Amino acid sequence: KNFVANYNVVSRINTMLDVPSLAAADVLFPKNVETLETDGLGKVKYHFERMIATILALIIPASLFVFIFPKLIIFLLAGTKYYEAIPILQMTILFSISRPLGYLFGSTLDSIGKPRVNFYTSLIYMLISFGINYFCLYAFGGIGAAYASMINAVIGMIIMIGVLKKYIHLELRNIYTFLINMYGDTFKMLKKLRKTPTIEQP
Repeated sequence: KNFVANYNVVSRINTMLDVPSLAAADVLFPKNVETLETDGLGKVKYHFERMIATILALIIPASLFVFIFPKLIIFLLAGTKYYEAIPILQMTILFSISRPLGYLFGSTLDSIGKPRVNFYTSLIYMLISFGINYFCLYAFGGIGAAYASMINAVIGMIIMIGVLKKYIHLELRNIYTFLINMYGDTFKMLKKLRKTPTIEQP
């Protein structure tokens, strides 16, 4: 019972962090369909890499904040009686960076005419996840679900990156470059705003 309640709280927090990814997936599908016809696969790749970087730019700071201040987040969203969920939250929250890839993976493959690849990849990943979940729950009990989530996130990320490298020629270094540039542009803008003189009212 306690584990079910604790995982429910953790799931609610993770779902909040998934909102940008879900919105991006809805936007990216029609955009990719149109882009594939007009500009080709290279532009689809560009949109995917840039969208992932944009989502990560939002999720990484939020995930770090939750990881550093889990007690505050649990208190605000669920109350003091759910403090036992803190270690579960900390174990799973940092792997939230893998979920944007999952949400955009399916919509991107569908948009370039590869629904069968999307289906079979998802099927294989699901079977692997079932096996890992069963093993972790059997070996570690309730906390095993958290261990399984972390392992599944890593395996899923490896599988999806491999598939996307094959079909859209995904380059991780581009995502990293976009991400760093976004943070750099944000810091420059904030610095500029701080230096902007205020006009005194007469």
